[in-house]
Amino acid sequence: YGLCMMATDGYQAESCVTVSFNCEFIAAAQTGSLIWCRGEIVRKTGSMVFLRGEIVADEQILLTCSAVVKRLIPRD
Repeated sequence: YGLCMMATDGYQAESCVTVSFNCEFIAAAQTGSLIWCRGEIVRKTGSMVFLRGEIVADEQILLTCSAVVKRLIPRD
């Protein structure tokens, strides 16, 4: 979800569908920890976005991931 939010600028004007998603669990979070996603767009074409990201808690990486999403841009 976090990577899709990055790919579409928070679903402001478009949505997306996941083409590919890969992840690796690295560690477990502690109870009560705030868990958040950070990521980057590797490449953005006309309709596809390639991303990588991390799920983090207390500055510890819990999960690494990469995704390819197809942008669904509304037609006028």
